[in-house]
Amino acid sequence: MPKIRKKSSKRVGFREKYSVLRKVTAHHAKLRKTARKLTKAGIKPKPGKNKMVLPNSFPNKEEFLNEMERDEEVEREEKKMRIKSLALADKVAQDGNLIEFAQDIEGKVMSKPEDENEKYGGLTAQELADAEMLIDPESALKAANINKKSHWRDVRKVIDKSNVIVHILDARDPRGTMT
Repeated sequence: MPKIRKKSSKRVGFREKYSVLRKVTAHHAKLRKTARKLTKAGIKPKPGKNKMVLPNSFPNKEEFLNEMERDEEVEREEKKMRIKSLALADKVAQDGNLIEFAQDIEGKVMSKPEDENEKYGGLTAQELADAEMLIDPESALKAANINKKSHWRDVRKVIDKSNVIVHILDARDPRGTMT
């Protein structure tokens, strides 16, 4: 009968260690990729349920945990009600009374004619154009076909008119955000 030798050490070799690490990183990358695809499709991926753990020395621990449970229960009930209303909406949509259903659910959906002044928060067309240029100067440049010199002239005008100037410096790329 051959002798069976037990391993004397539980040490994991480098080959196994790094192959496991490689597999774990590949798995995490795959999870991130699927989450990114889901968010692009408009589906919000479910986060993992992280139960909050409170130490026993926490004051009023029982009251806090009971309050959290009540809040979770309320959220579950609201979710059930939303699911029921969506199921009812499917039935009503097949009948063709979707507007009446929306008025019942939302409590009278009303359309209000907007004033031209209130439409953009009281901003004029020139102020809107300046804001759009500040938000996305590249698309404004392409749309208006203006050269770089006139663009900076407009930026200087906006800076002169402004009350507050905020300089944002990104720590990840300081040289790129300074210009």
